[in-house]
Order: sequence, then structure tokens, then C-alpha cells
Amino acid sequence: MEESKERHLIFENEILRSRAEDGFRMYENAQRQEQRWKKICGYVVAACMNCVVLSWIYHRKK
Repeated sequence: MEESKERHLIFENEILRSRAEDGFRMYENAQRQEQRWKKICGYVVAACMNCVVLSWIYHRKK
């Protein structure tokens, strides 16, 4: 009986550890995804600023 409880606790512990590892992996992936999107947004903002500046220069010369 006691051995059965111990096995059950070990099994439950392994399940919880596995869930924690999965959760941490998901967190790390989310962090990488966030950094990727920040970089992409930075490129988009820079491209927009270039367009605005070039447009301003073009219209100023007219």
C-alpha cells in the first residue's frame, strides 16, 4: 500500500515537472517571438521614417 502511494507521488511529480518544463519552453518561445516582432516593427518604423523624410525633401525642392 505504501509503495503504491510512493509510486503515485513519483508519477504525479514527473507529470508536474513535465508541465513546468513545457510551460518554461513556451515562455522562452514567446520571448523569442516578442524579440522577433520588435525587430520587424523597428524595420517597418525605420522604413516609414525614410519615406517621410524623402517625401519632405522631394516636396521641399519643388
